[in-house]
This record gives sequence, structure tokens and C-alpha cells, in this order.
Amino acid sequence: MNKGVLEAKKLVKEGDEALKTGVFKWNKDYATAAISYDEAAKLYRAAKEYDTAIKIYEKCAHVNGKINDNWGIARNYEAIVTMCIERTDGVKTSPEALESYASKVKTYCRMENSIQTYINLVKKLSKYLEDNECIVQASNIYKELLNDLEEDGQHHVKGEVVTSYATLLVKTKKYGECITLFERELATKKEIQSKTGTRQNLDTLALTIITLYVVVGDLEKAEKRLQDFSIDIRDFIKTSEFDVSEKMIEAYNEGNQENFDKTVSRTVFNNIFPLHIIKDLRKVKVQMKMKKAIKKKSLHLEDDEQIQSQPAYENFNNDDTTQQDVTNYTSKVEANEPEPAVNEEQRQKELDDFMS
Repeated sequence: MNKGVLEAKKLVKEGDEALKTGVFKWNKDYATAAISYDEAAKLYRAAKEYDTAIKIYEKCAHVNGKINDNWGIARNYEAIVTMCIERTDGVKTSPEALESYASKVKTYCRMENSIQTYINLVKKLSKYLEDNECIVQASNIYKELLNDLEEDGQHHVKGEVVTSYATLLVKTKKYGECITLFERELATKKEIQSKTGTRQNLDTLALTIITLYVVVGDLEKAEKRLQDFSIDIRDFIKTSEFDVSEKMIEAYNEGNQENFDKTVSRTVFNNIFPLHIIKDLRKVKVQMKMKKAIKKKSLHLEDDEQIQSQPAYENFNNDDTTQQDVTNYTSKVEANEPEPAVNEEQRQKELDDFMS
């Protein structure tokens, strides 16, 4: 038998003895028992006897509760969660069990005002759940933590939690929830700035929100939020964040990929976290004007790329081209239907009429 396991068994026995009473021992020695159990659990863990280690850590937490050692309880349950994440025997602990253990860590960390310990654990646990495709559970842990931090007024530690949560949302393409997260953070920081006079990073948050709307292709909302921020955030219109937002939206609406790429490469975007947002932004392909698309199809160019934008009817002022003509032609373009064969003279006449 492993020497570590033998020593662990001995320590457990010592812990049990410390909790016994008799004729000459009226009180249980909880402190000694807690120390013995904690050391035994570590040895079982090192020997990869994880299930036994969990039981001993739970026993240790119970004993620590008897002496009101809240920090000790938090550390016991933190060790259980970490061990379940890192165990190498191929056994997976259920997300529900992990959440239950983590919840106990949070409870006792809050009681001891040591929330940073729980934050570190949440980031580790969330990564584990994400890797095991338990995205909902990972997201819920972050939501609850943010609610707790706001309730406790611990805004100074929220930044890293918001960034970690946003990373999860962007990686899983949950952009709507990510926008909601940053909108909420912006509202909170505006309130803090109003009450304390302390300058917050409102400009960067505003740029982040606008950028996310551009990533999802909602240019109408991006423009609306740009207008809102210009009014609501003092001197925002004078900032680099405003300048790049305006130019980014303009380039997108004009279908100018070169200007769009040039704008989103400016260093001001490096202030946005997580960086996954910028990676997705720099993959965006701006939409081409429909008039150009129809002209390309008419000339039978070989590069027949898919056009995503809606028909811009206002660009067609030729009296010979009705809205119904454009609608019919657009439908053919989108369906990639072949055009009817015509002779060259007829084709040239149609092209001259269309371009006049």
C-alpha cells in the first residue's frame, strides 16, 4: 500500500480519536481533528484516491464549522472543487455537484470578505465547464457572481469578472448577452462617476458596445448608440473612441472594405477587452451596394459572390427601371438563377439602357 495512504489512514484515526470523549476527556478537540483531517485529505489527493479525499475534506469542513472557522470551511470546499477539476482518473464530477461545492466556497468567502479567492475559483471552474460543453452552467456562475459583487458594492473587483464572462460569451457567439453585459456595466459606471466624481472608462465601454453591434451587423443600432453616447457621455464626441466609431460605421455603410479595415486597425481598439471582440471585428466583411451587385451580374463577371445587403431602391432613378424590375432581378441574383439567352445586339441594347 502507498506510504502516503498509510499515513493518511493514521491521521484520520487521530482525528477520530480527537473527537471522542470519556471519563477524563469531556470536550471534543475539534481543532486537532480539523488539522488531522486536512493533512489526511491532502495525502489521499496526492495518492489519487480522489473520492476518499473528498469525503475527508467534507468531514474537515464539518469540524471547522464547529469552531466557526469560516475560512477553513471555504478552503476545504475550494480544495474539493479544484481536485474535481484536476483529477486524472477520467472520472467527471457532475456540473450540479461542482456548483454546489462552489456555492459553499462563495458563502464562506463572503462571510470572511475574501471574495477574490472565489473569483479565482470561478474562472477556473468556468473554463472547466466550458471545455466540457456546459456553457449554460458556466454562464450562470458568472451571472450570480456579478450580482453578488454588485450587492456587496465590490465594484473594484468586477473588471476581471466582466472580462472573463465576456470572453466566454464571445467565444460561444452569444453577442446579444455580451452587449447586455457591457450595457449594464456602463450604466453602473455612469452611476459611480455621478456619485463620486471619479472618472470611469465610459469611452472604452461605449466603443465596445458599438463594436459588438457592428460585429453582429446591426448598423442601425450601432448608429443609434453612437448618437446616445454623444449626448449621455460628457465630451465623448471629442474622443478617439467617437472618431473611430463614426468612421467604422461610415465605411461599413458605404461598403468600403479598405477604409473599414484601416479604421478597425487603429490602436484605440486595443483598449477593448476581451481581445476576442477585436479578432471578430477584424473578420467582418462589409456589405456591398446592391446596384454594384446587379451591374456585376449583368456584365456576367465570373466572380459571382453572394450579396447579403437589401436592395437599395433609392439608387435607381432611371424612369425605365421600376421597383418591380429591381425586385425581380434581385430575386434572380439571390437564387443564382441563370439568365435567359439573348443575342449580343439585344444584350448590348439592354446594358446601354440600364447604364443610361
